[in-house]
Amino acid sequence: GWVHGTHELHCFVSHWPSRRGGTEATEHKRIQVAQLIRTKVDSIRQADKDASILIMGDLNDYPDNRSIMHALGAKSDPSQGDLVNLFYDEHKNEEGTYNYRGDWGVLDHFIVSSNLLDSSGSFYTSQENAWILSHDWLMYYDENYDDTKPSRTYGGPNYYGGYSDHLPIALELEIK
Repeated sequence: GWVHGTHELHCFVSHWPSRRGGTEATEHKRIQVAQLIRTKVDSIRQADKDASILIMGDLNDYPDNRSIMHALGAKSDPSQGDLVNLFYDEHKNEEGTYNYRGDWGVLDHFIVSSNLLDSSGSFYTSQENAWILSHDWLMYYDENYDDTKPSRTYGGPNYYGGYSDHLPIALELEIK
């Protein structure tokens, strides 16, 4: 989805195609979605070079995967491009929103236009204002991997009563 508000903040909220069937076998689907969003971002930026853009959702790829880093162009730092992934450092520090076989990674993202990191603008945020929420009540202990994981609602046909297999994310956006 794409939302365009009265304060000129362009928000893209999306859930990209699953990795089910294999990461490499399904990668082309996520790259296609990334290219579509990149085309829309470029179109917005062509009309307004200072447009504020927020891309968020379960993108089903990590910050350094091709779909996000290359097709979408979301980098770790504003000096590297016009889109910045606010959870790049968390992923590199083996933190994340999803735990796959004992390995944490970021599949849920906040990606912002670099101008949203400038506190002199009408909207702004920072990497410190983006959080992965990992409260104890959202987690369970997985004995197989000696680690905690998000407490999921279902695992196959089994009902576990949790919330989600992904942790929620939050962003504080300052408005002047």
